[in-house]
Amino acid sequence: MRLTLTVPDELLAAITRAGGDPGRAALEALALEAYRERRIDACQLRTVLGISSNAELGDFLRSHQMEMREVEIGAASSSGSTLGDLAGSEFAGIWGDRADIADSVSFARRLRDEAWQQPG
Repeated sequence: MRLTLTVPDELLAAITRAGGDPGRAALEALALEAYRERRIDACQLRTVLGISSNAELGDFLRSHQMEMREVEIGAASSSGSTLGDLAGSEFAGIWGDRADIADSVSFARRLRDEAWQQPG
């Protein structure tokens, strides 16, 4: 959706940060207000603003004197990283050249079966 705002030139500098993009400032203001009023959650806020991680979202919120809600902090810490964070990490593809792990599901199943058969 495209939204057009008309702002008098003399007020534009006052409502945007120095060197900031007025369109981005308006988007952030609308999204932050929706988050503050609990009309959107942290995941939706990240999507609207194009923020890639919960850590980055936390920094963004703190820069606007806000914090993530308690319930969302628990969800973020229990889920760990996002899929994008994991895919970009040093662990993605670490065993990509191993011939014995061609089928990761079968490999994991075999390891689990072996562990369950051990006495103990």
